[in-house]
Amino acid sequence: MVTSDSARYLGALYWSVHAMILKGLPDNIHLFSSRRETSNDEEDFKLPNIASLVIVISMNLLLLVSFFIVVSSSNKYAEYLGGNATFSGIVIGIPAAFAGLALIHLTRYDKGMYKMPLHVSCCFAILGNIAYALAYRANFLYLILIGRCLSGVSFSIFMYCKRYCSDPRIVGIRRCTTLASWLVICQGLGMSLGPFLGGLLYKIGFSNLIFNGYTSPGWVMASIFVGFWASVAAYFEDIPQSQTILELRSATDSKASVIVDEATGQDTELPTFLS
Repeated sequence: MVTSDSARYLGALYWSVHAMILKGLPDNIHLFSSRRETSNDEEDFKLPNIASLVIVISMNLLLLVSFFIVVSSSNKYAEYLGGNATFSGIVIGIPAAFAGLALIHLTRYDKGMYKMPLHVSCCFAILGNIAYALAYRANFLYLILIGRCLSGVSFSIFMYCKRYCSDPRIVGIRRCTTLASWLVICQGLGMSLGPFLGGLLYKIGFSNLIFNGYTSPGWVMASIFVGFWASVAAYFEDIPQSQTILELRSATDSKASVIVDEATGQDTELPTFLS
């Protein structure tokens, strides 16, 4: 009898504990899943530093204005210095070629960061616009072309603007489309504002050897980029270096493991619950 009562008591105790565990398990699972969903939502909707984001989007706008501001007056400017319409077309389009060439070298030294390309872009934008404006005073036709080539180096930042707005280190997956739409809006504004501003400056004229209808687009954009460069130096915050190194290291390690597996002919084993 003692043995039977003990067995019944242990059996009842076992089932009581088992029922308590099963009763509390759904609450624990719900708590864990809700925390995970909250963490995933925060990751999906994250944004970079607002000041840095405004700088990147503004840079995209300013460079498009700088690209198209010469359209209204470049033909007359080239003719005044002894060129023709063909030369004017080259002056308008050649920055794209130099942007591609500069991008090859910038991507080798940027280390996945954005501040260095921004400084390079601001510097060459200032130099290019000043050279474009000084061609009138120097009476040298090819100084226009040199200035536009220098400006072309600054246009390489277009790629970095797009990459910044979709970089998974600082932008959540649900924010990429929103930021891309802002870039597209700024592109439309730049393509419209550039020719309008250039035509307005050419129409006003400014009868001066230094600042006139031909040179004013260069001086205006150079002045704007000087102020903008100061704001980049003061307010732009780059991605933390430690975070970049960690992601590059993890990517390198995963690539190395794949190479080792392929060399040894071994397949990576899946966990039992996935197989």
